[in-house]
Amino acid sequence: MDYGLADDRSATGYYTGFLCGSLMLGRAVGAPFWGWVADQWGRKPVLLISLLSIAIGSLGLGLARNLETAVLSLLLAGVFCNLSATAKTCVSEVASGAKQTRAMAFYALGWFYGQIAGYLIGGFLVHPELSGLVTKGIVVTYPYLLPNLICAAVSLLTFVGILVFFKETLAAPPATLSVPHDSFYLRSNKSLIAFYLLSVFCNTGFIETFPLWCWSSQEHGGLDLSTAEIGVTLTAAYVVLGLGQSWVYGWFARRLGLRKVVVGSSMLLCPVLVSISCLNLLPRLWLQPVLAFACLLFYLLSYNVFTSLFVLINRSVSQQDRAKLNSCSMGVGYVVKGLTPLIVDFSFAYTSESGHRYPFDHHFMFTLLGLGTAVAAVLAAGLKWTEEEAKESYRDMEESRGSGELEISEVKFAGSN
Repeated sequence: MDYGLADDRSATGYYTGFLCGSLMLGRAVGAPFWGWVADQWGRKPVLLISLLSIAIGSLGLGLARNLETAVLSLLLAGVFCNLSATAKTCVSEVASGAKQTRAMAFYALGWFYGQIAGYLIGGFLVHPELSGLVTKGIVVTYPYLLPNLICAAVSLLTFVGILVFFKETLAAPPATLSVPHDSFYLRSNKSLIAFYLLSVFCNTGFIETFPLWCWSSQEHGGLDLSTAEIGVTLTAAYVVLGLGQSWVYGWFARRLGLRKVVVGSSMLLCPVLVSISCLNLLPRLWLQPVLAFACLLFYLLSYNVFTSLFVLINRSVSQQDRAKLNSCSMGVGYVVKGLTPLIVDFSFAYTSESGHRYPFDHHFMFTLLGLGTAVAAVLAAGLKWTEEEAKESYRDMEESRGSGELEISEVKFAGSN
């Protein structure tokens, strides 16, 4: 709407997919190369280049006056950014043995804390003149500059921190226990690949659809919320999640094992997604608290799925292939993340404006994503887990209780050493 491409809130979905999609497709292009660089020259150079790309891309997005410039800025930022895959690789190398799972859980938790900050900054600092925070100057001329300036500043501060304090992990001896040297185990497990990609699609689809639905007009089944109200709703969910999710995940993993956590969480995501789109029937007074709770359930279950997947992927290969595997698996995931916004955002805009009846109105995308998670649960149930992994529990639980540490024992795949 700010770029003059849409006059109605519900029509913004026709264009928003190009923004997130360009970033993810850029990452898909660059991820395999940067994974190779990380395994050949070290993790640290890739981390530094990625942080610079975030800073430059943020400034480009903040200064963009049209959709084309914004898309190009995000596309280039994505090509040169392999931060997530490289960071996950480093986490697996600085945490030894059973502590890897706990460390990976904290990695995922760090992502959620970043989301909290992002929703607050984005929701409240876009168009700062509307809140009276700033009345004139460059941040009023460029209404998306202020939050992106903060993002760029955080990236540059992190760049300095990595440059000064971070020690290269590639030269260190492998921190994991015995793992199969058979490179890229995932290639032989098509069900795991399909499960990962379908989970990425459903997760990205919700992240795209939910704010669009909250933003769209009430006459098309939306909630007509402001960016600040959307930011508060998502932030509330993330704050509660950040306070207790690590403990909740640990409790379930200790008692059920990774297999049941993944399968059960995927199954529960289906009713959560299908029911969310019906919350527009609630009175306005109850709307935001219930929305925040629904988001909390979604993110809690997604956290369980992806944290377990991170561990499985890192444990499937030896250290010299780990960055390549993370980059390639995430590169394929980035393709899905890049195409999903284009498909989901356009579909939501079309169905919400179509005037069709349930489920082909604003409910359509939420229903489709719910069915996708149900299929993902079926795929997860059919994965090649060993009987030992199916009974996975925390190692040395009694000692861990005394120190406050909770650790999941090593995952072993069928056919591995």
